[in-house]
Amino acid sequence: MSEDSQVNVPASFAELYRLPGRSKPSEPWPVIAQRYELCEDLARVVAQSQAGKALESDWQDVLVAQVADAFKSPDSPVQEAEADWVGKRAVEILQHGL
Repeated sequence: MSEDSQVNVPASFAELYRLPGRSKPSEPWPVIAQRYELCEDLARVVAQSQAGKALESDWQDVLVAQVADAFKSPDSPVQEAEADWVGKRAVEILQHGL
């Protein structure tokens, strides 16, 4: 990914790469942008697969937990913190129909 990428990474995702008490991210910006694009794509796939299944009162928490569990394997394409973000983003997509 080039340095002049037009990817708009939301603060909620960029924060995954900031160590407590530090302002500089732990990874170069192109890496963060690339990781964001992967996670955003995964969140949209999860949201599409769950559309119409949000009947339980606690469906949001269940979905976030299921996504986190699904990506816990060592060969997962996303890290644990990213998996949690993917689940939360999928819920957001379902709530707002983005």
